[in-house]
Amino acid sequence: MSTKYLIQAIFMIILMAVLYQSESVAATISATSCSRADVGAAVTKALDGDTVLVPAGTCAWTSTLDSECKYAGYDRTLCVAGSSTTGKQISLIGAGVDKTIIIDNVSKAVYPNIPFLIRWQTAKGRVSRISGFTFKGGGVADPYNMGMILVHGNSDQFIFDNNKVITNGTSGLIFKGDVRGVTHHNTFDISSLEGFAIYTFHDSWNGVGAYGDNSWAQPDNFGTVSALYFEDNIFTNDQSRGYQYYAVDGWMGGRVVYRNNTFNNCTAGNHGTESGGRQRSQRQFEYYNNTFNFNLRGNSFSSLIGSRGGVGVVYNNKANITNGSINTIFDLQYYRASAPYFPWGKCVDVWDLAADRCMDQPGLGHGRLIASDNPTPVGFPNVNSSGAPNVNPNYAWGNTVNGVISNAISNVPNVVKAGRDFYNGVQRPGYVAYTYPHPLISGQVTPPPPPPPPSDTTAPSVTITSAPAAIINVTSASFSFSASDNAGGSGINRIECSLDGAAFSVCTSPKSYSGLAVKVHNFQVRAIDNAGNISTVQSKQFEVKSATTDTIAPIIVITGGANNGTVITTSDVSIIFSATDNAGGSGIKKVECALDSGAYGSCKSNSWAYFGGITVGTHTAKIRATDNAGNAAIKTISFSRR
Repeated sequence: MSTKYLIQAIFMIILMAVLYQSESVAATISATSCSRADVGAAVTKALDGDTVLVPAGTCAWTSTLDSECKYAGYDRTLCVAGSSTTGKQISLIGAGVDKTIIIDNVSKAVYPNIPFLIRWQTAKGRVSRISGFTFKGGGVADPYNMGMILVHGNSDQFIFDNNKVITNGTSGLIFKGDVRGVTHHNTFDISSLEGFAIYTFHDSWNGVGAYGDNSWAQPDNFGTVSALYFEDNIFTNDQSRGYQYYAVDGWMGGRVVYRNNTFNNCTAGNHGTESGGRQRSQRQFEYYNNTFNFNLRGNSFSSLIGSRGGVGVVYNNKANITNGSINTIFDLQYYRASAPYFPWGKCVDVWDLAADRCMDQPGLGHGRLIASDNPTPVGFPNVNSSGAPNVNPNYAWGNTVNGVISNAISNVPNVVKAGRDFYNGVQRPGYVAYTYPHPLISGQVTPPPPPPPPSDTTAPSVTITSAPAAIINVTSASFSFSASDNAGGSGINRIECSLDGAAFSVCTSPKSYSGLAVKVHNFQVRAIDNAGNISTVQSKQFEVKSATTDTIAPIIVITGGANNGTVITTSDVSIIFSATDNAGGSGIKKVECALDSGAYGSCKSNSWAYFGGITVGTHTAKIRATDNAGNAAIKTISFSRR
């Protein structure tokens, strides 16, 4: 080889090494604040494989951090440069739980609006991660339950860890497509009873088809990496709005593993072919080594883990039950046995083999691939290669309630049969659990801590949201107010109130006064953030014209939702109402709601009562409004669930 060609070869080797090194070394990019604009700007700078650090702060987002790259006009913040279909696979890391707080104030309106706080597109063979945040629902009504964070695509290495998710108005995490990986060491607070913690859908398993069809066409894969894993999480319902709520759910071919989690006053389940529409049942599940702590508050409940379709193993779960009883830890159901659901009809239909061999029921496995919106080929799909039903039982063993073994039961024993579709006290033949902890956890590299937040020099704001009329004829008054800090600010430290020029003192909303003199009064309120910035003082002047005693109770009127005689078919119910005081009265002080014999607690709002965990039967809802003079009115309605 000549010297000329030798030099050229050496140059090319060096160039390739430099290029390889530059592409393989991931960068760390710090967002200026937790605001949507600043996080979006940092993500825009990031390349595939980079880490974006988000500093501490409380920020309300009103637009989606979006990685959907397929359609023109969408925010391409998370798209790989030059790609029209591929999302960036990055790590988005906050400063820690309750340090970086993102509030979901994104509109939940229908298309073309994008209703998610984050829409995260994943890609196969590449790691992406979200860690170190508190994601909090802002209470924006979501009639279609779209969820705060949508994770979709076909990644087998997605990680969601060390976060807190507070549902309020919509659900927390929605997994769709063919996503696999691990969700671990998170806290899910579902106490609002407005949105489950997690939904899992494998509608396009292995990237094929929709509705979960291909997952139902593929064999079991128990004890393998090919599932979504949820481990070492805490799911909590504080029972302030209802004694029970569902934490996790899923259908459309979902394949899930829940292990080593704690469920406090909440339960787990899945959906079957009764979900409404073209969707298939959940395909496969594993629940083991979970702990359920449940104060039933004088109630009884059916189960802690419920299945309406598919096949699973449920073992070594422990329930600690107080103040009530449950029938079992694990039960099985199939709703098409008693009612028709579009498009599958009522069993027996063309999609079923017999009255006790119904499509996708518990105890049946994979079979023929069906496809298209109008599913074809028509016929019973859960068959093996010889055309016989593909029997695939559920297995339950080692589950205990208060230390006593709890066996699985069927709620439809004429369809889902013991000794055929499920077995108690028997381990699934050949089953071995997958490695714990999940290998993606042990392989994680903790990024450097985020930089400290920038200095906060902007004052917060405070707003008076309700106040007495300009002239009142009673000696009591009540004020409601709210405060917010600027995006990326240090957060609200306290609110202070003053009446008639007195020194400001710490107060909470609502602030009530009694024994007021007959004269003109001046109420003032201000907010102070953690950096010491003080808001502009807001004030409200009013006059006590005379010292008439208020002896008239408020008026409660039902304006929407459930009412006397209403029959519902779901486990939750809403009642819309108005609560007003009489003209010249002392004003509404508080509105409370209660269900059946339960204690009164806060309503969803002063015009909305919401109850979850409604069991079959007749129920009584009560709304109590109290004015500042202590007069109380109670509105009672009776409804039923069938």
